[in-house]
Amino acid sequence: MSRLRVYSDSLELVRLCRPLWELIARSHPELGKQLRRSVVSVPLNISEGEGRYDGNGRERLKTAMYEAKESRSNLETACAAGFVSEERVAEAHDLADKVAATLFKLVGGAAAR
Repeated sequence: MSRLRVYSDSLELVRLCRPLWELIARSHPELGKQLRRSVVSVPLNISEGEGRYDGNGRERLKTAMYEAKESRSNLETACAAGFVSEERVAEAHDLADKVAATLFKLVGGAAAR
C-alpha cells in the first residue's frame, strides 16, 4: 500500500464514484465512462509516481491531479445536465477537490500549472 494519504483518499473517491458513474451512464453512457476513466486513473497515477524522484514521478502525480480535476468536472457536468443531483455527488465532489488540492501541493503548486 502507498504511504501517501492522498492515495487512500483517491481509493475512497473510486468507491464513492462507482455508483455515480453507473447512475450517470443510464442517462449518458459516454459521460459515465468518462467519469469512470478519470476517477480510476487517479490512484493508478499516484501509485506510479510515488517514490520516484525523477521527472516522470512528478509527471504522474500531475496527471493524477488533472484526472481528479476532470472527475470533479464530470460530476459537475452530470449535475448541470440533470443526470444526478448535487446532493448525490456532494461527498465525491468534495473529495475530488481535496485530492486535486493535495496533489497540487505535492507537485509544487504554481509550478504544476
